[in-house]
Amino acid sequence: MKNTIILYTAIAICIAFSSGCNNDSVTNPTNNNEPLVTLVGTPTGTAITATIDAGGGTLSSDDGMLQLTVPAGAVSAATEFSIQPVSNQCPGGFGMTYRLLPEGIIFTQPVTLTFSYDDTLLANEMLLALAYQGTDKTWFAPKVVALNTADNHISVQTKHFSDWVLYQKISIEPSFKIVKVSESLDLEVILIGEPKTSTDSEGSELSNLNISKTYASNWQVNGTSGNAASGYIVKQSENRATFSAPSVVPDKSHNPVAVSATLNNISFTLNGETFKNPKVTAKIRVIGKGTLFSVEFTSSRPLQPVGNSYFTETDRGSMSVLILEDDSVMVFDQVNEKAKLTPESLSEQECTYTVSNPGDGFFNFSPGVSLGGIYSPTEHIVYIGINGINYSKGYTPSFLKSCSGSSETIPGYEQVTLPTAFSFYDNQDNQEIVQTIPGGGFFPDGFIKTTITKVK
Repeated sequence: MKNTIILYTAIAICIAFSSGCNNDSVTNPTNNNEPLVTLVGTPTGTAITATIDAGGGTLSSDDGMLQLTVPAGAVSAATEFSIQPVSNQCPGGFGMTYRLLPEGIIFTQPVTLTFSYDDTLLANEMLLALAYQGTDKTWFAPKVVALNTADNHISVQTKHFSDWVLYQKISIEPSFKIVKVSESLDLEVILIGEPKTSTDSEGSELSNLNISKTYASNWQVNGTSGNAASGYIVKQSENRATFSAPSVVPDKSHNPVAVSATLNNISFTLNGETFKNPKVTAKIRVIGKGTLFSVEFTSSRPLQPVGNSYFTETDRGSMSVLILEDDSVMVFDQVNEKAKLTPESLSEQECTYTVSNPGDGFFNFSPGVSLGGIYSPTEHIVYIGINGINYSKGYTPSFLKSCSGSSETIPGYEQVTLPTAFSFYDNQDNQEIVQTIPGGGFFPDGFIKTTITKVK
C-alpha cells in the first residue's frame, strides 16, 4: 500500500489592540490557597530561532499562533531568540505552551507576546487570560494583558522569558470534546483561582494561580435539562457531571451540543469585565460510529514584491475527518487562520514595502463551499467544492510601496486556496507529508506540511 497524502492545488508564488486592564480578583469560599505547581512541558514540535540585534525584530512560532515583537533597544547586541512548543501542563490551558528563549536575562525594553486563537473552537472567549510557569514550576498570571476579540488576539508585555500559555479562567474539561452516539463523557468544571498576588523583579503585578473546586448548578444541554435529541446531563458532584450522547447524531443546528454549567458564589473581574455567578460552556460534537482523524495544514514560503528581498508567509488550517461505518466521509470543524508575514516591512533600493494586509494564505475554506468525501478500500479522498470545481478562494497579500516621498498600494488578488482535495490511508495512526515549494534563485525553499492523526 502506498503511504502518501496528495494535495491537489494550483500553487502560485505571488507577490503581489484594543487593550484593557486585567485586574483580577476572585471571591470563592472554596479556595484551597495552594499555588498551582505542575510538571514542566516537554518539546512537541519544531523550535523556531532567529538572531535579533539592537534594532529589534519579530519571530513567530512554527504554527503561527504566537508572535514575539522585540523593540529596538531590548537587547544591546545580536541575540538568538527561540520559540519551542511544549506540552500544555497548565489546567485550563488552551492550545500549545511555548518555551521562550533566551531565559534568565532581563530585556532593557519589554517584548510583546501576541497569542492568536480560533474562536470557532472556543466557547468562552471572554474568559481568556495568559500565564507563565516560573523556575519553581509555579504558574503566574500577569495582571495587565490586552484582549482583542475582533482580531482573536491576546497580548502581554514582558522583560523576561519562560514557558507561556493561553488559558481559560473557567473551563469545562476535557478540552477536546468529541463523543460517539450512545456513549458518555465525564466533565469537570475548573476555575483558576488566585490565592494571592505578588510583584516580580520588573515591578509587574502578578496573580499566583491555583485550582479552585467550585459548585456548578444548572447543568444544561442546548439550554435545556436534556432530551433524546441532544442528550442528557447528570450532575455527579460539586463540579462534575456526565453527558450521555443521544442515540442518533443531532441535526447540524444543534451539533456541536452546548453543555453549560452555572457556578454559584463566584465573582471576579477579568479584562475589565465583572463576572458574577458565571456560566461556562463546552462544545461537544456528537459523531456517528467510525474512525476519526484530525488534519492540520501548515505552510511557509517566501514572497517577493521586487528585487532580491522577500517576506516570509506562514499559514495554518485544520479540520476533522470522520470515516463512518458505512464508509461515508464526514468533514467538520474547519479552522482558518489569517496568514502571517514577516518582517512587517523591508527596503529594496530606494523603496520600502510595508504589509498592509497579510491575505488569506495557502489555506482558506470559503464560506458556503461544500466539503465531503468518498471512500475506497485503499484510499480516503476528501474533496472541497462540487465535483472539485467550486474551489475555496482567498486573497494574496497587499503592500504599501513608498519611494522618495511617493507611495502606492500593491493590491492582493484572488486565488484558489488549499486544500482543494487530499487523500490519506487509515492503516497508520500518524502520517506527515511535506511538499517542497522551490524557491529558486536567491530565495529559500518553502513547504506545505499535512499532518493526519488518528484520534483514539
